[in-house]
Amino acid sequence: MTRPHPNRKPRFLWQAVLIVLPVFILAAVGLSSLRQDKLLAEQEARERAQQIADELADKIWNEVAVLRLDLSPQNQLDRLNAPGPKNLDAFQISVQGDLVYPPPYTPVPVPHPFEATRLNPDQARLWQVAREADFAGTNSDAAIEAYHQFVARMPPDNFVAAAHFSLGLLLLNQSRYSAAAGAFDLVCERYPTATGESGLSFALLAQMKSIALAMASSNQVVSARVSSLETLCSNAVFRPTFLTPQLLKQAAAWEQTRSIVNPVAERWLMIWQNHERARRLHAAARLQWQSAGKLVSTGTGVPDDPPSRTPVGPAEGEKRMNAGLASAASPGPPRLFWIAADEDWLAVASRSDSSNTWYTCLRHAEVQRIVREITENAGIVPSYFAVTVELAGKDLGVSPGTQNWNASNKNGGILAAYTAFTGASLPTLLASAGKPEAADRLLRINAYLTDPATFFARQRIRTTWFGLLIGVSASVALAGLITAWRAFDRQQRLAEMKTNFVSSVSHELRAPIASVRLMAESLDRGKISDAQKQADYFRLIVQECRRLTALIENVLDFSRIGQGSKQYEFEATDLVALVEQTLKLMEPYATERQVTLNVAMDRHQLSTLNAQPEIDARAIQQALVNLLDNAIKHAPPGTSVTAGLESSLNSQPSTIGLFVEDHGEGIPPEEHEKIFEPFYRRGTELRRETRGIGIGLTIVKHIVEAHGGTVAVRSAVGQGSRFTIELPMEEIPKPKRQ
Repeated sequence: MTRPHPNRKPRFLWQAVLIVLPVFILAAVGLSSLRQDKLLAEQEARERAQQIADELADKIWNEVAVLRLDLSPQNQLDRLNAPGPKNLDAFQISVQGDLVYPPPYTPVPVPHPFEATRLNPDQARLWQVAREADFAGTNSDAAIEAYHQFVARMPPDNFVAAAHFSLGLLLLNQSRYSAAAGAFDLVCERYPTATGESGLSFALLAQMKSIALAMASSNQVVSARVSSLETLCSNAVFRPTFLTPQLLKQAAAWEQTRSIVNPVAERWLMIWQNHERARRLHAAARLQWQSAGKLVSTGTGVPDDPPSRTPVGPAEGEKRMNAGLASAASPGPPRLFWIAADEDWLAVASRSDSSNTWYTCLRHAEVQRIVREITENAGIVPSYFAVTVELAGKDLGVSPGTQNWNASNKNGGILAAYTAFTGASLPTLLASAGKPEAADRLLRINAYLTDPATFFARQRIRTTWFGLLIGVSASVALAGLITAWRAFDRQQRLAEMKTNFVSSVSHELRAPIASVRLMAESLDRGKISDAQKQADYFRLIVQECRRLTALIENVLDFSRIGQGSKQYEFEATDLVALVEQTLKLMEPYATERQVTLNVAMDRHQLSTLNAQPEIDARAIQQALVNLLDNAIKHAPPGTSVTAGLESSLNSQPSTIGLFVEDHGEGIPPEEHEKIFEPFYRRGTELRRETRGIGIGLTIVKHIVEAHGGTVAVRSAVGQGSRFTIELPMEEIPKPKRQ
């Protein structure tokens, strides 16, 4: 024998899971996609920043660090004649780090006494005679003759140059300007490297005397001798002494007296100033090398790396100098470094074919200008990015606002400076690029994201819309879940009500059928012989059959209503007669329940109305029967139930009301709506004490609404109940309705 399976109530859990799980998965995937979208936006920002950094690194490196120098005198003059910056600060060093260009010189000349032992006795005698006559100053002709005789003996070059220079001075004192100028020219042309006992160059002294002679004399022949100032100034600049600036100034003054259109000496004076600045830069750089512990090797002339790579030394420029020298791990001079002189200078190496190395020096402001122009002209840095350039260890402000970062920075780098200057949080470093491509980079480009709000604006809009979509979808799913739960709960309650309905119907059908069967069997067997009692049995059988008919009719109507097949036939109906007929129909049942039926109708008022609205008389009677049946069932014995008609008080009423009023236990206000729901019955005690299946009021509501009317209830606990059916008064017949 099989065990019967217990009836399991359906559970809502799996339905909820099937509703919520896909939404949860889609929401999780959506949120993950939003996060991935932000990560992709960040990756896009990094890739774009890397492209910007790489491109700017190439441009800046090629512009600043890759220089091709041509420092010939003609090229320097061409630069002076060309528009733009006139100065070219450059110097050349040897493998030992010594200055090669501009030509070095000692500020104080070193005396070189003539060696008389190099003269033969005759030359020595004539030299002594000429010098004594010259120094005596009493007989210039004797001194001139002695110098001529001395030169004729072909002594060494230094002695010959000294003799010709002395001849020029003697001739100048005699106002023999042409002859004096010839003597000075001879010294310059034949003995350009000869020096006197004071260490000064005879050629330079002769040039100065020639210029002074030309300025003091109006002799055109003398002036013609100094007309080639190009060679004179070139020799003075490239064979420098401490008198070179005086010579160039004299030459410039002479050109001014002659109103020269294209003065040469002034331009050569500017070249000399550039040379002097280059010498000072070399001296400062050499001092920094020594202070930083960069020893100059005698083998290669390259600063050797000390055991530690940590820069140490004086505060002025030494840290930046070490950053440039740190890249000199391989043989060769430092490629880039900063020189701390009167201001910060960037020294850029440019290798030549020889073992010497050229360095071009750019002012800090000039480097900033070049870097900023390159960045601005490239047009690749958006407003939400900031670019900083670190060149040989020195930070350069490039993007708008970043030029002040370094001014605010004392200790802690560019990020700490940004925070100190702006007061904002640290910017995000997106990318970095540098040159050369090695561990120690002399040029480093850093790209920062300074305005995330602007950059992520589009991504934030996408996130907002997608987030709203996810939120709305989740809300709709939640609403669907709640709706499904309510529907499930309603179905559960309806199922329970249907179960109770079946039980109630079975009970309601079983009792009258059993009574009818019992009375019919008694009559059939002849047990009831009394005629009056037989009549009572027949009356009871008819009453129970009518009750069964009404019950079955209600069940069938409820089924038709549920299927939407309930039909109504609208026609003019006398409501007064309908109410009276219905009351007579319910009179026996009321008498059985010891309840009095009363009718309340103002016949005079109703006579003035057309109390024959177009309705379905059978349906309205069924609704009225259901209301009377409920009222009689709930009315205590000995009370009354009143039914009647009432109309609106205005002269043209639009509705007419049918009401049923009892004096039963009443209905709580919170249940006024529930009593019209299918299968609803109040309380367990009520179900046991009163008959019914819980569909009567549902049928009443459907019938009244099908007629375009309304049904209202007015009731309170202990005060009885009053149900009112309000029907519209219409003259035009209505079509059939479902």
